Amino acid sequence: MTSNPSPAYVGRVAAAFAGSGGNLGETLRTLLLDPEARDGTPDPLDGLAAANPELAPPGPAYGKVREPLLALTALWRGLGVDPAAIRLRLDQLTPLGQVPLSAPSVFNFFKPDHQHPGEIADLGLYSPEFEAIDEKQVIGAATVIDDWTLGAAAHYDLTMELAFTAAGGDKAADHLSLLFLGGRMSEILRQTLKDELLGNGGGTCAVGDQRQTERALGAVYLILTSPEFQTQR
Repeated sequence: MTSNPSPAYVGRVAAAFAGSGGNLGETLRTLLLDPEARDGTPDPLDGLAAANPELAPPGPAYGKVREPLLALTALWRGLGVDPAAIRLRLDQLTPLGQVPLSAPSVFNFFKPDHQHPGEIADLGLYSPEFEAIDEKQVIGAATVIDDWTLGAAAHYDLTMELAFTAAGGDKAADHLSLLFLGGRMSEILRQTLKDELLGNGGGTCAVGDQRQTERALGAVYLILTSPEFQTQR
């Protein structure tokens, strides 16, 4: 997933579409299984990555901002919400900055050639999803995520999360990393979660203790509002 695919990658996907007579299944297969889609290379800034090995792979320009609505659905999917039980109203999603069926134009919530001012634009890169994000949206989205983590424990079956939390900070962090970050949680975020919520700093909680639920959902909230989660790579 990237806002800046290489021309070669775009060409391979286009060739799959044309060569299959417009078969969308074949096109999606190429789109998702292409080596560039799987490992993030080549990167538009490969030269920079080559000079700074810690940046690759994937390179520093690979990836994209996660759309706000997709961040919320990732939460629901990760913790297993029951859609029929939540009785969601679309106006509840307004603070996210994205409400289904309310895109301002045929280009959805952002234009494909948007370049966020500053370093991204200066490097000649594109960042379409950034057009849907501003200070008001960031604050609103954090409020919605709070409502659907710490404010929504009754909507989830947290048996597994509570079991990992009771087992200790490392096991809980591993579980949440796999669930929401593809197993790529940074050591900084991991240590923060362990120190503040999952064990080291806050002592232990007996299984079934309300504090255990609050810690588990608090950890999920911190992950979902972190730059690591907000950037898909």
